[in-house]
Amino acid sequence: LSDEDGDGVWEGVVEWRPESTGRPLLKVIARDGVGDNANIDILSRNLVVEAAEDDGRVLLLGLAAGGVLGGGLLVAWMVQRRRRAAEELDLLTSWNAFKAQPASEPSVAGSMPESGKVVPSLEENIMDGTHEVQAELDELL
Repeated sequence: LSDEDGDGVWEGVVEWRPESTGRPLLKVIARDGVGDNANIDILSRNLVVEAAEDDGRVLLLGLAAGGVLGGGLLVAWMVQRRRRAAEELDLLTSWNAFKAQPASEPSVAGSMPESGKVVPSLEENIMDGTHEVQAELDELL
């Protein structure tokens, strides 16, 4: 202890790092004088050592960063998927099989193929594959 400023109050600093939690006792014995004429003062205090509370800021920050990254990846994946679907749709619509038949060709409705069966009429832009299937079956037989 020392009385740096000369006010009669002796002060000191004790650096201490506890290794575990608990309630250690701090005891200070002050002696003023020499021998039997010395004045002795004893000061004791129970200290409380608690574990530092983890407020979870690091975990919260990590979860937020992961959420932002995951959301960005999800949006990028959805955009890529939508573009690929649009490209495939453009490819499909470019095929002649899905285009409307020109007016010069006879309508399928009410026509009688060689088999004698009536072929139902189809909506516009729908492919009629019965002729191709029938032709393949005729080749196989």
